[in-house]
Parts: sequence; structure tokens; C-alpha cells
Amino acid sequence: MPKKSKPEGIIERVQCLNFVLVGEVRAGTYPLHTALDTVPTIVSHAHLLHDNLKLRNKAYTGYFGHHGSPFNPEESSAHYFLRSRIFDRPLNQETIIGVRLTYDQIRKYDLFDLFKERTNEGDFCVIHVERNPLVCFVSSKQADKSALYYQESKLRQNIVPDKMWIDSEELTEFVSSHIATRNRINLMCHDVCRIQYHDLYFDFDSVMSRVLAFLETAETKTYKPTVRRLLNRTIQERVFQLDKILAELPSDLRSEIMSRDLF
Repeated sequence: MPKKSKPEGIIERVQCLNFVLVGEVRAGTYPLHTALDTVPTIVSHAHLLHDNLKLRNKAYTGYFGHHGSPFNPEESSAHYFLRSRIFDRPLNQETIIGVRLTYDQIRKYDLFDLFKERTNEGDFCVIHVERNPLVCFVSSKQADKSALYYQESKLRQNIVPDKMWIDSEELTEFVSSHIATRNRINLMCHDVCRIQYHDLYFDFDSVMSRVLAFLETAETKTYKPTVRRLLNRTIQERVFQLDKILAELPSDLRSEIMSRDLF
């Protein structure tokens, strides 16, 4: 049997600009991540804290190889892993290091203190993609059901998720957690670039230019995402009895949902 490769030493620490790309599931962070990762001076990591062990390990070794070890929640905290293994650890002389994190990962591993610490220390910032929580919830449910999350081909495929029923109690919990997480990030991190999903989808080039300027890169080239959004109907066409479900929500959550683009 072939010998199993032993972990090599952790990459040497080099001071970089570090950032986190954060947002709710299905908020558009992944396409932005893929575009950022094509910029020569930037490495943007994703799935490093994913619940799926194989995906988590693949994400780590795909960049670091056998340098160090992927995240293991039984051996270390996510706070320690990101701070000591990822940030300021460029393998290919990149000067900017990013990590894509979803709201549920931030809550699960309680990463708010890490954001606050790194923001106060400097050389750290947050790129925050915001989207209507109702649409995130519906999109997540439909993607999980169909196992289709995005398109990789440039040719648009006629893939449209089926209309579905949603549970008002589950939606209430999701929206409440979404709002609390979103607001806490924006309050505790003073160096934040906030992006609305609507702008990301309809004017990606302008948003990308804005993000690159925020990261203080000298890049002028246009970088595109390597994945594309699935075709969708309006939210009213995607959910059965949407008006009834909205009426069952607490008034403050309903107001929050209706005050933002249903897109």
C-alpha cells in the first residue's frame, strides 16, 4: 500500500490584508468569491468550515496541499484555525487573503469576536453581501431539494426550481437569526463594504470594481464569476400561498422582508 503523506509545516506568516466575505446562504457570496479568487494578488478561500468533511478537506488541500491540516472542530476552534492557519498565510505570494463565510457558520463557531479583534488590529476588513431573508430562505430550500446550486456553463440552461410550500414557524426563526447576524456584523466591524444582492446581480462589473478598490488593489481588469445564477421566477411564483405565510409572521419581521427587494 502507498504510504500516506505526512503533513508538512504550516506556511510562513507574511503580513497581508485579510478579509472575510460574509452573507446569508444563497445571498450571492459564492459567485463573488469565485471572481475574487481569479485576481492574481488575491486568494479567496471557501468551504474551509463546511459541515461536510470531504468538502472541507478538499477546500483546504486544494490550496495548501500537505502544509498543515484542514479544520477539525474536535482539535481546535474555528477562531484559532482562521487566525493561525489561514490569515496572513499566502502560499503563492498573494498580498490579500479572503475567506467566504455564511451566517450560519459565523453563528455556529461564534466568530464575531474574531471579526472585532482583527478589525481593531488593522489589515482586516469585511465584504458583506446582503439579500432579502425570505428570498434566501426559499432559494436555499429549493436548491437543497433539487441539488442544483448554480450553473457552471456559459450557456444558460432552462432549469427552474419547482414551486414549494414553506413553514411559517421555520421562516420566522430563519429571518430572526438572519437579521440579528446581519446587524451584529455591521455594528461591530467598522471597515465594511456592504453590497446589495440586486446590485451584484444586475451590475456585477461595477460591484467588482468597487470591491477591488475597497481592497486597495491596483487591478483595473474586469474579473467575472466562474458560476452563474440559476434561472428563477418571481418569489410569488416560487411559493404557494405567500401572502398567507407573510401574514402569519410577526409584524416586525414582515416589515423587514417587505422593506427590501424581493429578489
